[in-house]
Amino acid sequence: MGHLGVNMKKKLISLFSVLLVCALFLFAVACGSDHSQEEEQPTVILRLDKSALNLNLYESYEFRVQYTGTKELIWTSSDEKVIRLDGKKAEAIGTGTSVIRVAAGDETAECTIVVADNGLIPYITVNLPENRCTLVVGDDYTLIPCINFNGSTYPNGDFKFTATGEAVSVGSGGVVKAVKPGTAELTITANWRDFGPEYLNINILFEVVQ
Repeated sequence: MGHLGVNMKKKLISLFSVLLVCALFLFAVACGSDHSQEEEQPTVILRLDKSALNLNLYESYEFRVQYTGTKELIWTSSDEKVIRLDGKKAEAIGTGTSVIRVAAGDETAECTIVVADNGLIPYITVNLPENRCTLVVGDDYTLIPCINFNGSTYPNGDFKFTATGEAVSVGSGGVVKAVKPGTAELTITANWRDFGPEYLNINILFEVVQ
């Protein structure tokens, strides 16, 4: 019986050893499979085309974004008195520094914008080549003023129209009507951003004939 018992113990030890080896093998395979699955997860890319940017006051810049994820992009400006955001478009409304940050979950990208005042002064232009116009009594003409600043044109000024004399009348929309023969000087003023009529004004001469 003693001999049989020893043989039985050897067989059990051998069986246990085989089972242990199999278990370790299966565990290793499972770990390798999980690791492979983790490696197969795609990497989310979120990048801006600029990491630093200099703008002049009232200039704007629209970012180009490289993004491979599906989550919503959230845009923020660290100083909204310097940079105002409209989606991915940044507008310089004050001097100073602002950090623009776009985030999607845990992914982020940033750009530091420095805004300087270049000292430029805006001015008004109008759709008349020499700021003068001749009309026949009964005719009308619509003035279309724009603000010009730093090489760009802005039609969104708060414009006001006034006319001297009785030769013409003008409405709030810039429609000039020829009333009677004579001449009249029409003045356009505007408020735009931090600039008022002391900077934004233009005179136009109208001559009305019968």
